[in-house]
Amino acid sequence: MRMFRSIGIIAITLAFLASGVPAPAAASVVGDLPPFSDDLVISSPELPGGALRVLGQQDEVREFPLKHTDVDARIAGRLAHVTVRQEFTNPYEEVIEAVYVFPLPEDAAVNRMEMHIGDRIVRGIIKTREEARATYEEAKREGKRAGLLEQERANIFTQSVANIQPGESITVEIAYVHALVPNDGIFTFAFPMVVGPRYIPGTQAVGQIGTGTVPDTDAVPDASRITPPVLPPGTRSGHDIALTATLSAGYPITALDTPTHAVDIVRSSDTQATVALKPFDTIPNKDFVLRWRTDAESIAPALLAKRAEDGDGGHFLLMVQPPAAPSAASVTPKEIIFIVDASGSMSGEPIAKLKAAMRYALEHLNSDDAFTVLQFSSTNAWLSDVPLPATSENIRRGLQYVNGIETSGGTEMWGAVNAALNAPKTDPARIRIISLMTDGLIGNERDVTRRVDEILGDARLFPFGVGSSVNRALIESLAQAGRGYPTVVTLRESGEDAVQRFYNRLASPLLTDITVDWGSLVVHDVTPARIPDLFAGEQLAVVGAYDRAGTDTIRITGKVRGAPTTFVLPVTFPAESNDTYAAIPTIWARWRVRGITHDYAMSAGDQEAAVTALGLAYRIVTPFTSFVAVEEIPSATPGVLPRTVPVPVEIPEGVSYKGVFGSPGLDGMGGGGMYTTLDVGLGGAYGGQEVSFGARDPGAVRRALINLIGAAILALLVLAGIISAIVHVVRTRRKEHAGHPKSGDDAAPPPTIE
Repeated sequence: MRMFRSIGIIAITLAFLASGVPAPAAASVVGDLPPFSDDLVISSPELPGGALRVLGQQDEVREFPLKHTDVDARIAGRLAHVTVRQEFTNPYEEVIEAVYVFPLPEDAAVNRMEMHIGDRIVRGIIKTREEARATYEEAKREGKRAGLLEQERANIFTQSVANIQPGESITVEIAYVHALVPNDGIFTFAFPMVVGPRYIPGTQAVGQIGTGTVPDTDAVPDASRITPPVLPPGTRSGHDIALTATLSAGYPITALDTPTHAVDIVRSSDTQATVALKPFDTIPNKDFVLRWRTDAESIAPALLAKRAEDGDGGHFLLMVQPPAAPSAASVTPKEIIFIVDASGSMSGEPIAKLKAAMRYALEHLNSDDAFTVLQFSSTNAWLSDVPLPATSENIRRGLQYVNGIETSGGTEMWGAVNAALNAPKTDPARIRIISLMTDGLIGNERDVTRRVDEILGDARLFPFGVGSSVNRALIESLAQAGRGYPTVVTLRESGEDAVQRFYNRLASPLLTDITVDWGSLVVHDVTPARIPDLFAGEQLAVVGAYDRAGTDTIRITGKVRGAPTTFVLPVTFPAESNDTYAAIPTIWARWRVRGITHDYAMSAGDQEAAVTALGLAYRIVTPFTSFVAVEEIPSATPGVLPRTVPVPVEIPEGVSYKGVFGSPGLDGMGGGGMYTTLDVGLGGAYGGQEVSFGARDPGAVRRALINLIGAAILALLVLAGIISAIVHVVRTRRKEHAGHPKSGDDAAPPPTIE
């Protein structure tokens, strides 16, 4: 019997290992794995070069090459110059290629990239995307060290580094510039640190061009390039980040705040400060946000211009805040449709923050307003498909509805926005306002923005980004297309304050139909071509090119409550070059790229040609131009491709991993199959309904079946062990009873001590 019990214990242990059921373990920073071995390496033939993924005993990512990121931001007035250094190491015994998908600000103009290999520097060259990729692939085949920097979205980039030798470190350094436009008198510098898990819609898989965890679909044909693997709970890749921001405001700083991180702040003068992350807050799982306020003089109109070195013209950035108009005697009644993102990526702290903001919004409606709430995930659910009067009873009804919202499923955003835009109006005297509260983590953002631009009508769309790693590019684009105002609320900020600012803007007069008369100054390629409406506290910001130096007074004209209003501003385009604003041409080019890609009247071919020309002329990364760097001396055996190692990323702070991917185990194929993690194909459960996307990764299915069989065996063995234990107890007690009869006349006397 003891032998059978021992066999049962061994079998149970083996069943646990075979089934993939994780044992409880403390969170740990992993990074001490032995070199590659057959039981640790999974090679996926679907990925370019054969992707290498290293798994631990809990199927946790263990050893990946991105070791450290260092960010050095130098902010001078309204311009930020940022250098990002990514240190890649190879801890393995074979040559690898590292692929890292990472975010940058949506308006970042990336104008430099270079590789540091020991004391050698290899500078990147800007080429068309196809040429850069071909150059990189050729170098990879020839065994040469090479780096490739590509743009996937306005705020998502991919860094590839080929032929990293065992034990070697290669640092990739990139630089970008962007302008900081103050709003409500506050300047904001934001640096995103992680690409959140994107929801990928579509009806079928169409291939896999990248190293991501989701196949490309008919709706998102590059899904595999924007879905990096996500670390499961309790694991770390060993990657950390350091960030230092040196601020020279130019005017006395009256307030300085970092709501997202623990930082050390050194004030060297009343106009300067240095902000650095504290050593214990270096996990790259949330946006870094720095805000400051200066005295009123810094919000005065500003013209930043740079004359070209080889001509009479140049480029400029104009920022001006129109004079405040008097408030209206009465506030125009509004009809607000609150769209609430209840998808899996909002699980955890984001939905709690959103609900708090929603409760405040409902409780502060005006009595002559109307409202309704529409929650969406894979499907839509209305509080009422007709806006309700803001009575106390209807507000209580709305609060109960909001409190009952639960998160699950996908992020079918367009279905909800389309339903809201086409909802019937109850009173033509009310203005239609749509408030979209979301983290924006979708892969088809361009399609959603384009459709909003097409059917907006007389409504206004106000996007609220809620979370630690919001898709700020989508929030900005939706605000522009929806003629609204973008707001981002981090998890450590007050959502109620953001809602109050939203209501204040709606109650304040709006400057519409804005035009700029440049007088005798000759300008061209002004962006944005159609100046958006300005809300109270917003600054007018435009970039452009000028043909020659000169001075004149420009006239900015608009309408307030339908009445024309004009204000004037003296402007001088410099005749001499000034290195202080050397970044302005690069910023102009980046803004032009954004304007072209958001011009939905242009054909795709015309957009590509115009953007490519800008990228090559101004040496910036765009959707159609990339940086490539190649060290000409081969370091690996030519013809032998390195193993590809996709770098996993953290789940954004506050987001529930289970809410996005389901419970760990079974290869992550839990409740939310629309977001996939390591080695998972596309498809899965949407709110309890099985949805097929054509092709599922057969390896994932096979592993899932093996795990299920292992779990079944485990259950049978546990049951057998319990039965064995019961039988053992029964037999033991029978023997004891046989050796010790009950007390009575026939009972043996107790032993005595002599």
